[in-house]
Amino acid sequence: MKFRMIHKPSGGSTMMQFKRKLTCIALGGLLAFTFYVTSNTFVSQASAQTEAQRNAMAPKGPRIKYVYALDYPQGKKGEFLLWIENMAKRLQEPGELKGIASYDNFFRASPHYIIEFEFDTLVDAGTYFEREEVRKVFDDIVNRGINIKIQILQLRDDFTPK
Repeated sequence: MKFRMIHKPSGGSTMMQFKRKLTCIALGGLLAFTFYVTSNTFVSQASAQTEAQRNAMAPKGPRIKYVYALDYPQGKKGEFLLWIENMAKRLQEPGELKGIASYDNFFRASPHYIIEFEFDTLVDAGTYFEREEVRKVFDDIVNRGINIKIQILQLRDDFTPK
């Protein structure tokens, strides 16, 4: 049976081991901190990209729509459309208006005719309809069409991909 002498570290080598452990802890902490900062930066950038994509997919343009629905008086469709053609420039000129379109009912049912006016805001719509040249057209439309109904719609984002 052989006995080996176990070497006990002297005071200096204990200090070396302590320094080594301390260095490993410091490096581990530095590595963890670097990982934390990098991951937060990555998440922030991804979040910003997602927000930018969401904004890019959001509906652009007019948010308010006025819809006029009316019927042609019996046998006066041609006369009504000629009058509208003469008024079109007057209705299209003001800057508050972002879009205008008209439709015939495909099935020739009531309402026969639809006019859509698009605006960015309700204030723009109010300014538009208060203009003297536009007001005159709508004061006269009651003499040209019947069963006039008006709807004011606000665009929603329900069907915008998220």
